[in-house]
Order: sequence, then structure tokens, then C-alpha cells
Amino acid sequence: MHSTITYHGKVVTLSLRLDQVTKNFVRDGRPFTALSRVSLVVEPGEMVAVIGGRGCGKSTLLNIAAGLMRPDAGVVTVDDVRLDSMSENELTTFRRKRIGCVWTTPAPTGHSKVIDLVGLPLLLQSGDRKCVEHEARNMLEALDIGHCAKSDPTVISDGERRLVAMAQALIVRPRVLLLDQPATDLNLADERNLLDAMVSLTRQVGASILMTARSAIEAVAADRTATLVNGHLVVSNPRNRNPEGADVLPIDAHRNDKRAGDDGA
Repeated sequence: MHSTITYHGKVVTLSLRLDQVTKNFVRDGRPFTALSRVSLVVEPGEMVAVIGGRGCGKSTLLNIAAGLMRPDAGVVTVDDVRLDSMSENELTTFRRKRIGCVWTTPAPTGHSKVIDLVGLPLLLQSGDRKCVEHEARNMLEALDIGHCAKSDPTVISDGERRLVAMAQALIVRPRVLLLDQPATDLNLADERNLLDAMVSLTRQVGASILMTARSAIEAVAADRTATLVNGHLVVSNPRNRNPEGADVLPIDAHRNDKRAGDDGA
């Protein structure tokens, strides 16, 4: 399906689209459905938050949107490119350029300086260390953590570490940014700083933002929210307009009340 909509006489490309995505697993010898016919679209500059408790399928949803996991059924499209149409090598290259990911627990790193860690994704593309360092410093300054540039990534605070992960994900100007419970376990001040910086910078680069959260409070910065219940996406707060004033496509929950009692994750 072509990921575009028309409004005000213009055709707009949707950065991220999931159509009828289903993922099944086996747990303790029994099959269960982590995601069941989940469909949603996220426009450039828009933030959509998916809320749910542990085991509801949030992580599976993000991994599939990132191309790190393939669905058993359905289609994931980024910039009109179907992720299932690519080989693993093609997908890795595509992900480095188009998709940014920030996970709840940042991966361990052997880099001795924050600025080197932030610049790594761009360095893999350009190889120009001087240019990369300049861009990395600008990104850190934009997130108000320029003071961390020369610090060891292992000694900065949890809030700073999340912002560093954000800077690393955004430095390549991705079309899609995926955030795994970005505010979890942060104090109120760090949470507020993270959400403010996240909204401001991601909209500057025009990324489509899909984030997960454990509660509506953690999702307060989102333009739209939805809830995952036993693998089914249920609309809880569809907004009518995005920050740029364009009409927003509603999340297609494909809800069937009878399925609410089915096994799921």
C-alpha cells in the first residue's frame, strides 16, 4: 500500500506505516499472539505514543517497526519502502540512514567520550571525523548536554544518558524515531527535560516519532495515544490535527471486542 495521503491539494508521504501486522510466539510450549492485526500511521513531525503494561506487545511493536524483527503477517513501510522487501544487509543499511532507536537501557559502549559515541552512526556514513565531531557537538548542545561531550558515557546521570542516546539516534536525521519508554525511571526534572528536548529536536528534523509508555503520564508529550491490550491496538486519544496544522490519519485499531479475551502478550 502506498503510504501517502492528500490534504489541501498536496500529496504527503507518511514516514511510518504498519498495516495489519501480526506476530506470534511460543511461550512455555504454548502459542500466543503478541500483536494481532495492528495498523497505524505516523506522519512526519508527529509523535504517537503506544501505552501498555509489561508483556502487552510494546517492545515487539517497536522491534518490528525498526526492522529488527519480521512480522508473521502484515506490512511495515518506511518512506514508501517495504521493510520485508529487503535482505538483512539491505535492511541494516536502510536502518542506519532512516531509522533511529532509543531503548530503555542504552547498549554498553567501548567509547571513552560521549561525543565519539554520539557521532558513531554518522561516522559510519561519512568517514569525515572533523565534520562528524562538529555535528555531534551541535546535537549535544541542542539537547542542552554540551557539557557532557568529553565525559565518559558510563559516569553521566541516567537523564543525561537518555539524552545522549537521543542525540546518537538523531544525528543522521532519521525519518523515523522509535523510543522505548523514554521517561521510565527518571526523576521528574529529568523526565521534563527529556520530553521537552525530544519534542523540540525531533520536530526540527521532521522525524515521525513512535514511542511506548507505561502510563498516560509518560505519554503527555504525544500528539496521539493508543493502548495495546492483549496484542490489540485500541485508540484512546486520537487528536484531530498535528502540530503543523495538517489533518491526521486516525490510528486503525481493527478492534473486535470479542477478541479482548483471547490469549495475547
